[in-house]
Amino acid sequence: MNSELLSQIAITLVPNIGNVQAKILLNHFGDASSVFKAKKSELEKLEGVGEVRAKSIKQFNDFARAEQELKFIEKNKIKTLFLTGGDYPKRLINCYDSPTLLFYKGEADLNASKIVAIVGTRSNTDYGKHSQKN
Repeated sequence: MNSELLSQIAITLVPNIGNVQAKILLNHFGDASSVFKAKKSELEKLEGVGEVRAKSIKQFNDFARAEQELKFIEKNKIKTLFLTGGDYPKRLINCYDSPTLLFYKGEADLNASKIVAIVGTRSNTDYGKHSQKN
């Protein structure tokens, strides 16, 4: 099992840690595994993290959920793009709250000069179902 990918998934599951705080942590520590290994006192000193978020990181114990996600990703051949990875879309990297982790299937060069994307929900509404019939 890929331990760094497990840590990358886990960081997205930590309560009180959103995309902005994850970016701060990753810029400081370099990778997700190092965030979880950091001392609470070091985490607390980071601007935008503080005592409450540092405590959330240190008390995080839901790695089993992250393992489930990882197994699902591997089973379904889902690819991931992590914020610090070289393949992460350059158009997103400088956004204030760029997503920490992206998921996709198939082939994708998200740094190509022209891109078409289809985004949708897993379950469409009654209105959407009705519109599809017309």
